[in-house]
Amino acid sequence: MRYFIPKEYSHRVYNLSKRGLKMKLKSRAVVSTLGLLALFILVAVNSSSLFFMHEGIDKLSRANLTLNLYKSGSSDSDSDSRHALFSDGGSDSLSTKERKKNISDLLVQKDEIVERLLEFLSNINDSGFDFDGYMSYTYSDLVQELSAGRLTKARTLRLSPTGRRDKLTNFDLFHGGIRQFALYNPNSPYVEGLLEDMHTQPIVSMDTMEKGTQLKMGVVFSNGARAVFKPMRWPRDRETDPNHFYFNDYERHNAEIAAFYLDRLLGFYSVPPVAGRFVNMTSEIMWLSTKKLQKTFYTSPVNNLCFFGECTYYCDSRHSFCGNGDIIEGSFMAFLPPDKFALRQRWKSPWRRSYSKLRKAEWEVDDNYCQEVRKTTPYNNGKMLLDIIDMHIFDFLTGNMDRHHLEIFKDFGNYSFLIHLDNGRGFGKISHDERSILAPLQQCCLIRESTFLKLLKFYTGPEKLGQLLRNSLERDVLRPLLADGHYTALDRRVTVILKTVYLCLEKTDKYNNVIIKDKF
Repeated sequence: MRYFIPKEYSHRVYNLSKRGLKMKLKSRAVVSTLGLLALFILVAVNSSSLFFMHEGIDKLSRANLTLNLYKSGSSDSDSDSRHALFSDGGSDSLSTKERKKNISDLLVQKDEIVERLLEFLSNINDSGFDFDGYMSYTYSDLVQELSAGRLTKARTLRLSPTGRRDKLTNFDLFHGGIRQFALYNPNSPYVEGLLEDMHTQPIVSMDTMEKGTQLKMGVVFSNGARAVFKPMRWPRDRETDPNHFYFNDYERHNAEIAAFYLDRLLGFYSVPPVAGRFVNMTSEIMWLSTKKLQKTFYTSPVNNLCFFGECTYYCDSRHSFCGNGDIIEGSFMAFLPPDKFALRQRWKSPWRRSYSKLRKAEWEVDDNYCQEVRKTTPYNNGKMLLDIIDMHIFDFLTGNMDRHHLEIFKDFGNYSFLIHLDNGRGFGKISHDERSILAPLQQCCLIRESTFLKLLKFYTGPEKLGQLLRNSLERDVLRPLLADGHYTALDRRVTVILKTVYLCLEKTDKYNNVIIKDKF
């Protein structure tokens, strides 16, 4: 080993004997080693102090949270999750990082106003309202109990398919299963079958659809099923530009898929089945389309195939859809029956936005707006107004501000259900909750009891809306479909809705004046 000798000592070293030189250098090496050892001990002591301080704070936080959870009366069903959450050791326990994330999630879900709402509900002396009984259900059992009226007490469209049932496609069965109060029965096997068909069936035709401000395409599959295709424009983590107005926002294919699964989770059954799929832009779009559409295809500077199609506003080379090579992902929403078989009626929503940068809609400047709406047909029949409020709760959860029209099947008349179409402008903002979407709830101070109880169940847990939707979206081939922040945003928005309901109850103190039980 070679040692460095400072220049100022060199003249002394030359005067030493060979043995003296070795001893002097050895003593310096020992001193250097001792110095390094002392430094190492100092760092270790500091690190250990920080570690024990960190662990102490962590244990104190977990102890306080445990006490709060037991004070609030957590059910036995939570015991396993509590054990995992607060376990200190063992290979099966959660990591410190995961424990902190779970603790943080639990802490933010408690809200003072909603806690007052729960206290109010627990004191209701009404034999027809068993609050504790409802909250003891699992969420899936609660939905099945509350949604029975939508599925059983209803007639179907007149286009019920005929012929041998084993010869009918899932698409045929979907159309034949449309009911007066729901688009489909979630327990019917044809729903999952139709999702699988849209994911796997060969595409035989693809062309641009005329209506709409943004590109959407009509698709025909080899088994005769039809769907609306919306290609991917943005990656999952791309949020809406805060400087853009709602009517300038782009549609997202993943929002269409997530909206279907969210609607099904909520037990509304008002969004047609939607599935994700990877599409070969060469063989499944360009070769199958018209010459007019083919002219919009080009190759980008990085050799990705792109096209922009035809539509009202956003179909030019500045708003192109580009694949990875020639593969692009997109959403496929099942077609509803054509008008000649099942005519639909469509009209402007009373809570439609102005779609102007300068002018506000009437409902935005008149707090008593709902009183006038309730006097007019069809909103005076009771159910239609509650359906609108359900729709706006759904839109608030997704962040969709683009709900401008209402649509029903004309055969069923006004006493039916609203179809939730065009959900592509949802899931655009994570940290912002657009409370103006809740205007019908805020102004009318009405909410359907079944919807209210589902939202309460999400709040009280242990099943949370964000996690349930995350689990549901794992079924789709394009998973993961949403950025993680959207699941947290859903749980936060559930709390906002419940707080709004409580503010309405404060005005009347009567449960039945705000929360309406109508068997739907």
